[in-house]
Amino acid sequence: MPRAREESVTGERTDLASTSTVLLWEKVLERSNLQRAVKQVRQNKGAPGIDGMSGLDRIGQIAHARQRTRARRALTG
Repeated sequence: MPRAREESVTGERTDLASTSTVLLWEKVLERSNLQRAVKQVRQNKGAPGIDGMSGLDRIGQIAHARQRTRARRALTG
């Protein structure tokens, strides 16, 4: 089944699935969510979760994703 697409005001076609993914990541990477995650990692003393990744590894991964999101926003305006 083809993915839904939407045409913006500029005539550029965007993939709705990728747009919703970006919106989801923006919500995940909100400052309040990150603060809550860091608090939980501290409470768990950085113990690995079910995926085997330690809290510090996860925080680094999230910080990197946040930087990529900011860079993308800067490029797209």
